[in-house]
Amino acid sequence: MALGKKTGGRVKGSVNRSTKNIRFILGDLLEESLNGLQEDLKALEPKERLEVMIKLLPYVSPKIDSVKYNDPDSAFNIEEWDNT
Repeated sequence: MALGKKTGGRVKGSVNRSTKNIRFILGDLLEESLNGLQEDLKALEPKERLEVMIKLLPYVSPKIDSVKYNDPDSAFNIEEWDNT
């Protein structure tokens, strides 16, 4: 880089071609494998099946964080609800 200015390479924000190609190939591979996935899961023991499903869950469902609301100026008191 000359004096902090970009002089070559990819434009900022553009997609890397090799990453794009790898994602495309992996997507096709996974899509082809999905047909046999159900039979493979049925062949597992219940405990193993549950472990696989737990590992796959983050890819289809967002992770939810707990939220705690405490505002001293609010008329709503969270501690009152925690005791019920």
